[in-house]
Amino acid sequence: MDHKKTRLRLPLCQEVVLPFNLLHVTPPMSPPPCLRRCSELVNEEGYLDVDHQTLRSRQYCNVFGIGDCLATPNSKTAAAVAHQSSIVEQNLYSVMVGEEPTAKYNGYGACPILTSYKTGILAEFLYNKCPHETFPFDQVRHYATTFYLIISTRHNYF
Repeated sequence: MDHKKTRLRLPLCQEVVLPFNLLHVTPPMSPPPCLRRCSELVNEEGYLDVDHQTLRSRQYCNVFGIGDCLATPNSKTAAAVAHQSSIVEQNLYSVMVGEEPTAKYNGYGACPILTSYKTGILAEFLYNKCPHETFPFDQVRHYATTFYLIISTRHNYF
């Protein structure tokens, strides 16, 4: 691979050459076979069919989901699961006491990216793919503190 540009083959079979300084590639993802076989719970791609905000199954009112197996348009990250678990906890409790679920997931996700042997960035975003920075400093810049944050929580990601 040329370290200054890369070739991408897009879904419509066209090839594009793009310059880059940092290339972050996400491999294709799919839900586990055991879930894909549950046709009454999943969408056509095999992901758990849930409401994007409440994370409640569209078919069964007592089924909720979290994680990479959801048919939600968010990035599939450990940070997303952490936020989803809080939403599901609140909504599951509401359903158990006879109320409607009111907690809403906003699509939060975070992607830790090491940019050198001593620096990193943490890309945070919502459903709309817009940045959603939660730290009190410019997260576009590469910092050693972000590197240490990523390394200290690596068991969550690797």
